[in-house]
Amino acid sequence: MVTFSGGRGGQIFKACPQAVDYKTAASAGVLIVPDEGYTFTGWRHDRYYSLRGELRAAQSGIMRYDTLTIFGDVELNATFAPQTYGITYFLNGGRFLDSPYISADLQSTSYIANPANYTIESPTITLEAPEKENDVFTGWTGSNGDQPQLTVSIPKGSTGERIYYANYLHSRREETFQAEIPANDRIWVSLDELHIQTSKAGSIVHIFTLEGLLYRLHPRIPAGETLIKLPRGIYIVTLDNGTGKKVIVN
Repeated sequence: MVTFSGGRGGQIFKACPQAVDYKTAASAGVLIVPDEGYTFTGWRHDRYYSLRGELRAAQSGIMRYDTLTIFGDVELNATFAPQTYGITYFLNGGRFLDSPYISADLQSTSYIANPANYTIESPTITLEAPEKENDVFTGWTGSNGDQPQLTVSIPKGSTGERIYYANYLHSRREETFQAEIPANDRIWVSLDELHIQTSKAGSIVHIFTLEGLLYRLHPRIPAGETLIKLPRGIYIVTLDNGTGKKVIVN
């Protein structure tokens, strides 16, 4: 017997226990849906005894399309990890002073005041001001808006790439380079429309009912935003790149 469970950071559906006999394959259809801010990192199982009494070693990182040989009763656990999002700074000739960040519990000094990336589990990040000779820092613009703000924080639980420009009293904002925030694949609902944002063309959209039955298939959608009208209900929407989400249409 093969049983399934999901770890922190996501959900699984259609994961009923199933029997796998000699020279037979498991039935398809287990749906893996990471929570926002997380990504699927593979199935794992603890060590177990085979039907012949042999101890089988634990295994992890079992991804889609991998082949797993089953020697006895085993439980597969879906594992998830936080996605990493980049933080880009344009300092307009300024620089950050060395200022290591010490964690609140005094157990870690590995963080810096202005890190290059973060995850949904990172503690709240408050940006330190850069220094610039013969000029006065007047605030950050970018992901926080177009009005300079002296104090900018990325709260714990946030997601998405961030970009910040340093503004000064005399030299103002650096306008020589306008960077675009990279697009992420996203799935959300507004009223009765399913919105799918993809960064690459050719994604395949599967829409399942909550019971795991395929309701609709949209092959090869273009890059950008795609809108799909749906009747009221709860659906599981997945992309072929592993992105998935449970959505409610009112």
